[in-house]
Amino acid sequence: MNKYWSPYGVKFNPCRGGYFFWVRLPEMITSGTVAEMAMERGVWIMEGTSCMVPEDKSVEYDKFIRICIALEDEERAVEGIKRLGEVFEKLLGQ
Repeated sequence: MNKYWSPYGVKFNPCRGGYFFWVRLPEMITSGTVAEMAMERGVWIMEGTSCMVPEDKSVEYDKFIRICIALEDEERAVEGIKRLGEVFEKLLGQ
């Protein structure tokens, strides 16, 4: 993730147990746009807005995506991370 995402300002905390982790997107993009472009590349992610608490204004849910790490083997997970990096590169023009 550091190799493919960090150059574009994408922030994340390593997963410390559990099956999911949250990814903070740069200001210029939203989770809906990332999800749509990721799906075109065969990568399914969950938009932060799908996990929002009703009427919670304390979090900008459209600036987050959620990734599940439980369903894929390492090789496929790395491929998905690379493909998401391509999405970030295209959206941020770098």
